[in-house]
Amino acid sequence: MRIREIEQIVKENFNNLEVEITGYNSTNNKYYVSNFQKTIDSIKKLSQFDFIAEEVGILKSFDFIYYNSDEADKVYVDSNTYNAVLNARNDIIKKCYTVLSLVKEALPTEESEDSIDVKLPEYKDLNKISDFFDTLNKALEIIVVNKDINGKVQLQSFESGSLWLNIIVGAKAVKWIGIVMEKVMEVRHKYYETEKLKAGIKSLNNVNDAQELIIKALDVQVKEFVEVKTNEVLSDGTIANPSPEYTARMQYSIQALAELVYQGAEIHAALGSPREIKNEYPKYLEFDKTEIKSIKENSEVVDQKETEINDDEEK
Repeated sequence: MRIREIEQIVKENFNNLEVEITGYNSTNNKYYVSNFQKTIDSIKKLSQFDFIAEEVGILKSFDFIYYNSDEADKVYVDSNTYNAVLNARNDIIKKCYTVLSLVKEALPTEESEDSIDVKLPEYKDLNKISDFFDTLNKALEIIVVNKDINGKVQLQSFESGSLWLNIIVGAKAVKWIGIVMEKVMEVRHKYYETEKLKAGIKSLNNVNDAQELIIKALDVQVKEFVEVKTNEVLSDGTIANPSPEYTARMQYSIQALAELVYQGAEIHAALGSPREIKNEYPKYLEFDKTEIKSIKENSEVVDQKETEINDDEEK
């Protein structure tokens, strides 16, 4: 999980960690606690982080509190239970303070709503990283640096210890990129299906001319699909009267981004963006990534075998 995601979750739940005492019975030495479920719900959301595992373990031992879903949202507890719960809650608050302080040091710059978050694929080759940034920059500039969007592509920050970076693009550009990314994901799916078929063809022994023609035909299908999706996204009027030249450049951007996503990249609205902007962006499914990785690995094995066969024939 990203550092900024952790920060956001902590911030969202940090202010709900209050326990309200509405009475005390000195006869049986019990506290009357109400409106505690909001606190427990927030602690449960924070429990995905290991740094409060000890405190969550303590709270779970009081199951009549931690797992209480009574609509009354009230409970009597003895002083020992109350003090144990309160101490655990206080320790969670202290740890949340520490986490937020550490995040502030690691990520001193707040993300702008006029920005996007980009996740790099897990490249092992430095040349691929360089190619990624060149392609990303070119593709984004084509999409947003024009008179209709009036955007820019400016690196804001790298997230320490992760593969994420934040890029300033401009207010109108954030929404427009989300709309374009929906088409990008459709192309990525087409690209994925094509690569799957190509990998199957390559896995056959003695790839012949007919099979090579099929592979080329599949590539043509992808190109034609990109043209269709580009025309669809440009038909909404955001770009006024796009020229054939600009349409061709947009085709490049959509296909280039689709291939980057296929490799493992992700593009999102910044975490702090309004929900309606975030909803413009597509979701990224884990099972897709796993299956794509398998296809790429199998294809690489086949390519390696072909290289070895060709080398042997030359000898």
